[in-house]
Amino acid sequence: MDATPSYLYLPGCIESLIKHNPNIRILVVLRDPAERAVSHHAHERRLGHERRSFPISLALELIRLQRDRNPLMSNSAHRRFSYIDRGRYSQQLQRLYALSQNFLVIGFSDLITNPQNTTNRIFAFLDLPPITVREVPHLNSRQDQPRSWHLKLAQLLLRRQIRELKTREIYRTRLVA
Repeated sequence: MDATPSYLYLPGCIESLIKHNPNIRILVVLRDPAERAVSHHAHERRLGHERRSFPISLALELIRLQRDRNPLMSNSAHRRFSYIDRGRYSQQLQRLYALSQNFLVIGFSDLITNPQNTTNRIFAFLDLPPITVREVPHLNSRQDQPRSWHLKLAQLLLRRQIRELKTREIYRTRLVA
């Protein structure tokens, strides 16, 4: 079992996993893409990888990604500066849907607001016995809140993805026995 937010996004990763194990079960947990973008930027600033403001970083994102010659490197622009691009879930999920039948796509908000039912779905998908969820830990949470206009800017740029999340059009489950 492994967990990373990069496998679905980075080129070739999901393809390699499925090639290695065609029966792999893939759990995809989607966070609100605008919140993810703001959080990603704050994280890169804390690590010292990003020196620019959120709006400037978004303006430079496409150029940075186009110039990135090796997205799989740990210091690549695709890993560090993909604030908006990484939140374009539809494109990433289309690749998954074309490659595999063994996946579950859920919303992070479902895990937070309805942890027991969501955990039950996850464990059933993984063919594991259910567990009782007593408390949902909040890992990597920060006390400082993002500037509301940063979130609004990201929401504007990711409005299609957010609309699909709200209408639940991108949540799917397939499992081949």
